[in-house]
Amino acid sequence: MALQTVSTTHELAAKVWSKGLEAEFLKKVSVPHFIGKSSDSLIQHRDNLEKEAGDRDRVGLRLQDSVAPLTSGQAVETNELALRSKYMDITLDEFVHAYRWANVTDRQRVTYEHRDEARAALADLLANAWDTSFFNQIAGNADPGGNATFEGNNTINVPTEHIFAAGKANEAALASTDTFTLDLISEAVQTAKTRSVGTIRPARIPGYSTPLFVCFLHPWQVDSLRTADSRWDKVMHSAMQGGQIGDNPLITGALGVWDGTLLCENNRVPASATAPASGALVRRAILCGAQSAMCVYGRIGGSADRYRWVEKLFDFDREMGVAGGFVAGIKKSQFEDENGGGSKLDFGTVVISTVTSA
Repeated sequence: MALQTVSTTHELAAKVWSKGLEAEFLKKVSVPHFIGKSSDSLIQHRDNLEKEAGDRDRVGLRLQDSVAPLTSGQAVETNELALRSKYMDITLDEFVHAYRWANVTDRQRVTYEHRDEARAALADLLANAWDTSFFNQIAGNADPGGNATFEGNNTINVPTEHIFAAGKANEAALASTDTFTLDLISEAVQTAKTRSVGTIRPARIPGYSTPLFVCFLHPWQVDSLRTADSRWDKVMHSAMQGGQIGDNPLITGALGVWDGTLLCENNRVPASATAPASGALVRRAILCGAQSAMCVYGRIGGSADRYRWVEKLFDFDREMGVAGGFVAGIKKSQFEDENGGGSKLDFGTVVISTVTSA
């Protein structure tokens, strides 16, 4: 009986392991439920460059219209509206790394265990880079090491909608007592809804019947909120007593909802590089609406696969290495303010700076 074998570097093996890497990666990204293809998604995913060449994608940003609808007796034809939209460009580049091991005897005995470990390690590494890029982008926080793959392969722009605890003028002025409170969320929501150019739209969140803003907080900011603001427990217990069990964030795993905003804890929320005179550490929570950020994927070397898995043998096939990665760009959404001399405005984010106890 003839048996067909698939060698280490066979194309079919690479495809199987590349799909395995993609599945493992998606499980480890911390915000997958906020990613969608719709312009109502918090993070809009674009994949048109997976099918064609290019290292830059131009994406549209939809602005809200507040004009009155027409009624009977008014002609619709000739009174049509033009979609109000802006655009932004996103640069794509590679997120990739590799692992390599020696000792041909051990590798022959445990080839698949090595592959499994390498796939898990690459998924951890790449998911960390994706998460870090996303939060650095929306917080306007440049990576201290200048690593492009911790900045989404795109320039980090400072926040244009920025709130500081206790009404302070900037992060340098924050005192050690200027911690996170529910009032800061309400202030950020007011900013999102009332700014004169391009109000921020709430996003469609899976599992919630109405659009919501989302506020990402660092665990230390959450600790401040729980210990310093007695209203939090009252709000959540009231929701449960009112029968809102199915939609209650305590049930679904989120922290809670306040003023139309879903609060989510994430340890990727970055610290500011600014050191206030108080000596306290400053963290940047971020209120996000629809299209707060864009993620664009590309193709690798003409392949139709989004993720790439490559196995290579060295030293007369005595050593083996695997590489995995993808081509993508992650960027905070911004548009040009027509009334501001060409300056850029954040499209869907409001940054909230507070000090933390740790």
